[in-house]
Amino acid sequence: LASNPQCTPYDPASGDETRAIVLAGLHALYVDGRPGFYYLALHDQDDGPGLTPQDRQDAIKGMYRIGREPPGELHVRLLGAGRALEEVLHAARLLETDWNVSAQLWSCPSYTRLAREARAAERWNRLHPTAKPRVPYVTEVTKDAPGVFVAASDYLKVLPDAVDQWLPKK
Repeated sequence: LASNPQCTPYDPASGDETRAIVLAGLHALYVDGRPGFYYLALHDQDDGPGLTPQDRQDAIKGMYRIGREPPGELHVRLLGAGRALEEVLHAARLLETDWNVSAQLWSCPSYTRLAREARAAERWNRLHPTAKPRVPYVTEVTKDAPGVFVAASDYLKVLPDAVDQWLPKK
């Protein structure tokens, strides 16, 4: 599905993410009249804490930060999608309690959407070399989070790897 440009795939981790994505999809397809279709991988899991309006908008874009900012120096940033987010949260607790390693957490309902938007920004920059460069969303939201990123998904490794080149490398 990720290779089909008409498909916008999502792997939401909660009912709140799902609601935001479905409403945005209905608006895009039926109000704006954009062609294509949405694919959602839905799971039977706890809904978790509610999302803020900004989190909902960012989930539709492909990723948003969850939880509070960990105290002290960050050591790792953990990204997860769908059912894998549950394991990412568990990993963050283990890292903190067993090894005193703090983690910044991100939910990524659509690695595909992030990668497509980043490639589109790069293409636009190549075609408009004198204009102000566009910054991919994934780069913009992670620019102040240098360090190690670990991305997880229940699907092929290629999905989270698709955003790797736009993450900070410090």
